Amino acid sequence: MIRFAWLQARSQTAVVGAGLAVVAILAAITGPHLGHLYATTVAECRLQQNCVGGINPFSNADYNLYGILGMLVLVLPGIVGVFWGAPLVSRELESGTYRLAWTQGVGRRRWLASRLAVVGLASVAATGAMSLAVSWAARSIDLTKADQFRYFDQRDVVPVGYAAFGLALGVVIGLLVRRVLPALATTLVAFVLSRYAVERGLRPHLVGVSHSASSLRGASGLGFALQPGGASVSLDAPHIPNAYVLSAQLVDKAGHPVSGPALHRFLLQNCPSMAISQAPLGPGAANTATPGPAGPAVFNACVDRLSSVYHQSVTYIGPSRYWTMQWKEMCLFLVGAVVLAAVGVWMIKRTPS
Repeated sequence: MIRFAWLQARSQTAVVGAGLAVVAILAAITGPHLGHLYATTVAECRLQQNCVGGINPFSNADYNLYGILGMLVLVLPGIVGVFWGAPLVSRELESGTYRLAWTQGVGRRRWLASRLAVVGLASVAATGAMSLAVSWAARSIDLTKADQFRYFDQRDVVPVGYAAFGLALGVVIGLLVRRVLPALATTLVAFVLSRYAVERGLRPHLVGVSHSASSLRGASGLGFALQPGGASVSLDAPHIPNAYVLSAQLVDKAGHPVSGPALHRFLLQNCPSMAISQAPLGPGAANTATPGPAGPAVFNACVDRLSSVYHQSVTYIGPSRYWTMQWKEMCLFLVGAVVLAAVGVWMIKRTPS
């Protein structure tokens, strides 16, 4: 039965294998070169603490190449679920060919288990190999950008969990829908929604978070915005190397978030030139006051007054938690895949012949 399942899946496996071979060749050619470039430029200047203005020794071609390869790793688990998992059973149910196997002494559970085992191992192995190849070759770029959580879904071990989950999800949906095309569409939607729910809802809670206070002096993107609701302050979240910043908000000395009206009153009293618009405000209008040719001193004085009362509170996940989060999220999706596989085995026993 396993041999028959392999024969059915060999064309899909051959296509993925060819793609994996191309990725491996590209990684083998470009990875060592990027590693040498990083060691002789970025690592050296950081060791000497003399990377003025940041250094980017990599060409746009390298960034574009690994952007494309990273996207392949990102979408491959979805492809596994849609084009491997969804048709695995729904095609048999729709065409009626499953009856032949079931009447030849092959139990339903064994029939399904053999397909899940063969296709599951192939998809997990292919996704894991592609992810590790890209992660290894792109290591130098990731170190240079110092933003490892930005590529969290495209690196290391977590795509393996996505692939196993996508396959099991497609099989269960195929059992429910029993038709190929609706199963493909439903699997795609369900997989995307599941990934989005974990990324936005569960991922920030998989590990402990850290908190820090950041002064407004020298803050990135600091400006004074004039909105219909009054004057406010706009600023970017601080860059913490290789950290996952969850939130950054303006708070007072007691750590309480600053309300819009309170901030507006403060700016009117302490920075009137920054809080008064020179143009009428309409619905959705926004004007940003930045230091002009004659106003840097006024701007800096306002920032000093603001910094004496408020600061930026940052909640983030530190770089030391990266691998813990990788393993936890992978295990989360693997558990989901096992549960879905068990549901599929339970359902196949009750599928009418």
